[in-house]
Amino acid sequence: MQDANRLLTDLQSPYWWITAVLVAVAVNLLSAYLKLPVDNWLEKRSQKRRQSIETNQKATQVWAKFLLQDARLLHLTETRLITLKLEILGGAAVLALELVLIYYIGEIPTTPKGWITVILAFILITS
Repeated sequence: MQDANRLLTDLQSPYWWITAVLVAVAVNLLSAYLKLPVDNWLEKRSQKRRQSIETNQKATQVWAKFLLQDARLLHLTETRLITLKLEILGGAAVLALELVLIYYIGEIPTTPKGWITVILAFILITS
């Protein structure tokens, strides 16, 4: 209730209105001066991102053409991708198991040493 009364008192104060108007004018002027540099920065960032995507796509196409020339390389690459997917799924399963165990044990590590132990256990189990 005290906050509501203070708000009403502030709204009735000419000092509050003058300050609000001055801040609004300052923000408007600042935004007018900052718009062009921000737009230029965003444009450069967007161009760099587009170029990076195009470079990655070209590299992927070159790699795909190289792999399609030799069936053995393609098979080895597919095998490696499957292995990586299985490693990721195994790691996720172990992490889920650790989270379930932490939940059912009821004790979440609260110290850095406890979290380091959990992370090291995860790394040892997944490797």
